[in-house]
Amino acid sequence: MNGIVSKRWTFAILLTTFFAVGLFSLFRPPSAPAEVFLSKTVRIANPTFRTVSDPEQPVKGWLFKLRKQGAAVLAPHSGKGAILMAASPKARGELLSSSFRLKPFRVVTVTLTWTVELGSPVLFACLRPAKDRFHVDLDFFPRVKPGRTRTASVTLHAGTWGKDYCIAIAVTGTGAARLTGVKVEKSGFARRPEKPALVLDMMRDAPRKDGSLGWPNIMRLATVLGFPSVEHLHFTEFTAEALKKADPSLIVLSPSSRELNKPDRTKVGAALRVAARSGLPVVGICLGHQWFARFHGSRVVSGKEWGTFRIKVVKDDPLFRGLPRLPFFYASESHNYMVDRPPSKAVLLASSDTIKCQVFRYKGKPWYTFQCHIERGWEDDCPEGCVLFKNLVRIFRLAR
Repeated sequence: MNGIVSKRWTFAILLTTFFAVGLFSLFRPPSAPAEVFLSKTVRIANPTFRTVSDPEQPVKGWLFKLRKQGAAVLAPHSGKGAILMAASPKARGELLSSSFRLKPFRVVTVTLTWTVELGSPVLFACLRPAKDRFHVDLDFFPRVKPGRTRTASVTLHAGTWGKDYCIAIAVTGTGAARLTGVKVEKSGFARRPEKPALVLDMMRDAPRKDGSLGWPNIMRLATVLGFPSVEHLHFTEFTAEALKKADPSLIVLSPSSRELNKPDRTKVGAALRVAARSGLPVVGICLGHQWFARFHGSRVVSGKEWGTFRIKVVKDDPLFRGLPRLPFFYASESHNYMVDRPPSKAVLLASSDTIKCQVFRYKGKPWYTFQCHIERGWEDDCPEGCVLFKNLVRIFRLAR
């Protein structure tokens, strides 16, 4: 029996390898040197991507960046442009610009011309610090059917990290696209919220002695989305008076952490009551999603997800505007519990195959809660979370 299973696995591996090599060869231009596919970074010798003679064009050149994530391939095209190809939803390949300088929250417009050669690839542009991997801002280009050519633009804005940035034109999904033109222009400054964001800290039983929050990703609300600051109050300190003093524009209900063991549920409930009565927009993440639902009548039961999961949108909402793979999107999950059913005051917006209650919108209230970790959208694996957070700022009308 074990021998049969082993042979089946061997056959599956050989078949997968044969398919990958064949797909790779299909788009490999005959005139391209072999080292293009072996070296880490290769300059593009193609007139399409030369510098545009425009003082507002900050990018001086583009590089091919070959990344070993999933099965993504980038290669100069023998005729015109460049081929970007991905062979799985988690694969990633990108065309990387040279670095250039931007003032904080300066907006750039990225215009791309491309043709879909195969399948249904997802293309997006992201702005990042020149020496870091995380996204400062990100947006997706429209989906295009195979054989169609399209020109479209997205706008991205700088954050507070230094002055040197670069732009990546990235491909994910399954398929191949040929890029034939790309242009970057500076265009104004981003609007920003006028008041801080406030985190209701439920990550530990008591406030940290050093006063820190210990949730670095949520700080991107300030450094990326432009909130003046990200403050936090532990649930034992979250009173109406403290909330009035903080004067936030948004309340974020935190996830859990290893420092949370036996929280005082009475005090947690009192803090959630203050948040609910404030009239402010509320975003709950992971544990925040669970306890806010419990506060409104649901139960929290065992339910485990760890890793990146595909989530299906089950009800249309402005929250999902601009996501490229609707009715699906991908998000990071790390939890051992889940909400058993939507509260009577909530509308179920999205579910995964394993957990039904992934995203809620509460009726008549500016409240959205997520079992998934959308704040990890600024990391490399789940870029759609970045778009979801930008949509929340737009829905709540926080930027002025």
